[in-house]
Amino acid sequence: MFDKHGKSCENTTYHKLNIAKTKIMYAGICITPRFDKTVWISTEFVIFMVVYISCSILVIHKYLHGARKMTGILSSINKAMDILGHGKISPIKFQVRTNIEDLKPSTLRYLKRKATTTVHEALDCIAPSQAKNYSSYLHIDKEPSRRTELSTTEDIKLQQLIIQLYNESSDRNAKIQLLSMVSDLSKKALQDLIPGISQYALDTARQHAVKHGKGVPLPKKEKFTRQRIDTGKLDHALDFFFDPTFHQVSSFGTKELKLSSGEVLQIPEVVRTACHSSIVDTYMSYCKETEFEPLSRATLFNILSECPASHRTNLKGLDNIAADGVCAMDTLIEIVANFQNCSVNQNTNFSDMKEKLISYKLYLKTDFKHHVQMKDQCSDHCIQFALSDPTEKKLARSCTDHLHDMKCPRCCLLPDTVIELKRIISEFTDISEEERTEFLVDIETAEGKVLTGKVIFFAVSTKIGLVWKPYKIS
Repeated sequence: MFDKHGKSCENTTYHKLNIAKTKIMYAGICITPRFDKTVWISTEFVIFMVVYISCSILVIHKYLHGARKMTGILSSINKAMDILGHGKISPIKFQVRTNIEDLKPSTLRYLKRKATTTVHEALDCIAPSQAKNYSSYLHIDKEPSRRTELSTTEDIKLQQLIIQLYNESSDRNAKIQLLSMVSDLSKKALQDLIPGISQYALDTARQHAVKHGKGVPLPKKEKFTRQRIDTGKLDHALDFFFDPTFHQVSSFGTKELKLSSGEVLQIPEVVRTACHSSIVDTYMSYCKETEFEPLSRATLFNILSECPASHRTNLKGLDNIAADGVCAMDTLIEIVANFQNCSVNQNTNFSDMKEKLISYKLYLKTDFKHHVQMKDQCSDHCIQFALSDPTEKKLARSCTDHLHDMKCPRCCLLPDTVIELKRIISEFTDISEEERTEFLVDIETAEGKVLTGKVIFFAVSTKIGLVWKPYKIS
């Protein structure tokens, strides 16, 4: 066999195979440069590669030809739709190559909308301005996805009832529940029926209808309590606070303990035998010995305040309450001494504050009991005013026969000093916010104990059977 130039075809084919073999061998050398001397490619392999590449080229060519053909069909359809719709119809982007039953709902809605729009435009060309009436004979819906109007009288009555309930309801969840019952209507129809309704409300109702069902009540949201306290430290503190050493169970009476789940438990009446500051100080000492990092003092005081236990009321005599007042005075003096050592501000006279507290402590021990009277113009000396309880009607008594228009300078030593000390601590910048809160809590607790112990002097002076026993002030 010879080609058009008169050369043998066999020689030409053999020459082309040698060229292809050489190119493939160089490609193998480029891929495996270290084994260039051992690479050997047979003629059969070269023929196989040539045939494989040729078949691949034919397949690609056939696919591109089909794609061009498909593109030509879509182009023709889109041109026709553009002419029918006068440029108002968007073009079709793809052709369906798979089974229609396997398509997603969104794809089916897109195809149905395109087909319906195309048919309506064609009918409008056949019967201008009568496409809607014409389509009724062909059983083609105008809106494939949503209904624009109700079909029967029963539907109209039901719709009016739902709309009336929606307008009269003030609960957001009830409105979503009612709106989901008519979510089949289009947004435009619902906006005409309910003026002022937002797109967000319509979308929320439709989402509820798809996820939970039409007219189904909205699921209740679970409440989650955020815990800001370390649970391990909290359990450690509670185990110590509820030790029987600090509590006594009363022989009568109960209390209600409400849990976070809403359950209410009946527990016996528990009386705390120690004051909060003593329990906290003991707990801090215990944590220091065991090398455990506790919660802050302010947090511990808040925990004790929330615990359902009654405070001690004269379990061991009045002298203990008076002694607590003396210890509270020592606490205030110690706080002033600590700030005196730490402060670098020379304008603050801590020595004067310390002397005032010591003078007030000595005054309570010596001269105060001689100044108190049943009726006095100074409120700090009036027994009737001091022992009156305005919250209890049977124990309340007003001083109508005299006025409290005088002040005792020695009785004002404590409140004036406490106010000045609180101001200094609030403006002190060398301590953290947590330490500042702890100091303020200690000061308020100590002041309350001093004032509570001060009431004992009034009770003794009323001669109601209480025996006065002098106590030592260290």
